Amino acid sequence: MAEITVPVTVGKMKNVTTQEAHSKKAMLFVNNKGHFHMVPEDMALNQVKSHRGHIIEKGHKDYMKGFKAATGYDDKIGTDKFSQVAGKVQSVENVAQFDIKTTIAKEQFEAEKAQKDAGTR
Repeated sequence: MAEITVPVTVGKMKNVTTQEAHSKKAMLFVNNKGHFHMVPEDMALNQVKSHRGHIIEKGHKDYMKGFKAATGYDDKIGTDKFSQVAGKVQSVENVAQFDIKTTIAKEQFEAEKAQKDAGTR
């Protein structure tokens, strides 16, 4: 019978039953592979610190393209047929209904405002 050695590191004990609190502010994060994600601000800053990607600000020219990719919105298909939840595309029947068009319009307005503010400085 062959023996199997499993490497184990013993660290400090922590309570895994408590949920970790994250920032309420969401940031658009693009990882080194070019995938866009909407993540809490503290998680995004930790990822940037670990050199795993970077944050895209609302004033960036490609912000809306990335925001739509991160939220699973497609201009050609629309969101009546599918939705992206936790990185997985699902049919709309399997997820809770929400109005993505108002979310996209609101984010578009904020991005245009940020771009205009960045251009005037």
